[in-house]
Amino acid sequence: MAGAFDIKKSRGEGNNDPQENVVIKITKLNYEKRGKANTEKDWGEGLLMCSAFGGKLVAEFDEAGNPLTQVKFKLRNERKKDGGSEFKRREIADLVDRFNMSMPVQVPGGIIRLDRSFLDENGFVNGMYLQAIANEPEKDLERGFYGIQARVDDVRVRKDEKAGTENKSQRITLADTNNAIPFKGWDDFAANVGELLSNTGMGTPGFVVNGIHEDGSYLFSGEFFLNGERKGDDYVYEAVDVALKRFGEDNKEVAQFIKDFPDATWQIVPMLRFYKSKFLLDKGEPRPYFVEEVKTQKGSFPLHGWLPSHVGMSRKNDEAPWVVKSCVPQIRFGEKPSLTDELVTGLTPPAAVEAVAAAKAERLAKGGSTNDAGHGAEQDPNADAEHTLNPGM
Repeated sequence: MAGAFDIKKSRGEGNNDPQENVVIKITKLNYEKRGKANTEKDWGEGLLMCSAFGGKLVAEFDEAGNPLTQVKFKLRNERKKDGGSEFKRREIADLVDRFNMSMPVQVPGGIIRLDRSFLDENGFVNGMYLQAIANEPEKDLERGFYGIQARVDDVRVRKDEKAGTENKSQRITLADTNNAIPFKGWDDFAANVGELLSNTGMGTPGFVVNGIHEDGSYLFSGEFFLNGERKGDDYVYEAVDVALKRFGEDNKEVAQFIKDFPDATWQIVPMLRFYKSKFLLDKGEPRPYFVEEVKTQKGSFPLHGWLPSHVGMSRKNDEAPWVVKSCVPQIRFGEKPSLTDELVTGLTPPAAVEAVAAAKAERLAKGGSTNDAGHGAEQDPNADAEHTLNPGM
């Protein structure tokens, strides 16, 4: 979300901009020789999919959601350690061909992510590496969420002692802070939540709900997800009316708060929960960007927080579930991960935005401790809010 986080001017190159991972929809490639890199002459043109570099590049879209902001991009010479590198990166001249296990990227139309980029003196998005997010978007087997808040959980391992096997899984949750929904009263809340939870076509739906006083203090903040279970190859969710009843019974104080404080700012932040693809899961633990070491009186704990991120999705066919194939922060070594009740939206009152920023700064100054009221629980560093609602699957 633009303006929600202070961008640290660190680890940049060229003009002291921060390094970012920038998403671009290709319109044209210019290279000297197909399949042979020339970083001095190879470059591309495209449309920006997410604003970058602290607002220096602003992504604009038409009413249908099509990108409009034109940009130029290139790769700079790759830095190699002593003795060279066995890793061969994909070059601009390689995009239209199969590269290792990667499929050719459609030109025009393919969507790429330019990693470790800065805006150079010639106005190019100047990157070190590129990754394909959607090779052929019109097939609708690949999609992306760009600049969205993401949280990466620990890997879970379920062992079957009789079969001698183990099954790994890892959840990645997205929070759409750019499309928060305001509501007034319980009926309005139930109607909006009912619509959100009915959309099970892509991931497990859920939401963050919070109420905020005019002075910035929080009445309530917490998460809730639709429950479900796997039956054979299918994943079956509970009925929406059952979910709403469960929410009301398990969180009676929320309904009372909504009734007692009608003038508070009440909002719902849509969420979706996915699982990481097996291919990505086999590559190991999540990168450390999403995990912060929290120090408390009882010891140190890993806290899995939220960061503005670019998330690539894929599925095998029209009937298969969507899985996460890539997830990286938008800014390298940028802001520290946020707790759930530190997420702000366009609906969050200015006083609350300031209060959240101050509370987060204080928390980080204490070593990431989460023992302040309303900002987590010391005994459970992964319970992102004091009132964490009963999570679903």
